[in-house]
Amino acid sequence: MNTLFNALEVRGYQLILQEGVKSSLRVCIDGEFIHFGLEEKFQRADHPDRNNDRLQPWQRQRYMYLPTGKLFLKIDEWCTQGFQKIWCDGKATKLEACLNGFIVGLISIAQVVKAERLKREKEHLARLEAEKQRLLEEQRRQQEEKRRNYLIQDAAAWAQAQQMRAYIAAFKIKLMARHGEIRPGSQADQWISWASRQADCLDPLETTAS
Repeated sequence: MNTLFNALEVRGYQLILQEGVKSSLRVCIDGEFIHFGLEEKFQRADHPDRNNDRLQPWQRQRYMYLPTGKLFLKIDEWCTQGFQKIWCDGKATKLEACLNGFIVGLISIAQVVKAERLKREKEHLARLEAEKQRLLEEQRRQQEEKRRNYLIQDAAAWAQAQQMRAYIAAFKIKLMARHGEIRPGSQADQWISWASRQADCLDPLETTAS
């Protein structure tokens, strides 16, 4: 491991050891932190207490794991399928002879991790942009609907004002046919003036002009 650490540091790659419940060893390659470690292979065997009748079933252990003395280097990155992630002792080759290949593997996986990260970031930005455009479109739609509703309301108010003026004109014609003329200041004249003002107040063209 000392040889591996020196080889990584010579290449300018930063090593980080994070202590805790489970120690984590990482190396920073081209801005990407790659987890790796040195582990030992264990051999699983039946535990002596597996069939011990003197113990309760939940007290019996099924297996025990025996050290083999065989070490292996492992890269702990789940999103790199198809890449070699384990280098171990073999009959013909010792682990020390695999260090260069392990470093090459670290570099290759770092490139894949970086590409995946950039892809995720690009997709995230695309989703943000799509959401932004959706919100803008929804805002434009609401503004258009609001303007349309105002138009409908104004058109209805204008039509009602026109109907009121038509009624006032018909009332004047009917009154003049019955009494000849409408005297200024009379009750009928005051009502006609009041009704005309109400029609003007309701007419959006009159209120806009004023």
